[in-house]
Amino acid sequence: MPFASSRLSRESGFALLTSIQHVPLHVVLSAAFLRSIAAYQGWRSLGRIEGTEAHRRLSTTIG
Repeated sequence: MPFASSRLSRESGFALLTSIQHVPLHVVLSAAFLRSIAAYQGWRSLGRIEGTEAHRRLSTTIG
């Protein structure tokens, strides 16, 4: 069950992130935004942005 364990680690990582009170929310959001921009640039440079799951997620995130 590698999928269940990776999902569990992702959820525990998110819980850890939200439990850290001294990190401002805008820092967390800007880090996630920069990661999505980097992913978008990587997909666009490969020429595979149209119709991919990353493109759908990014377009719903931004707009």
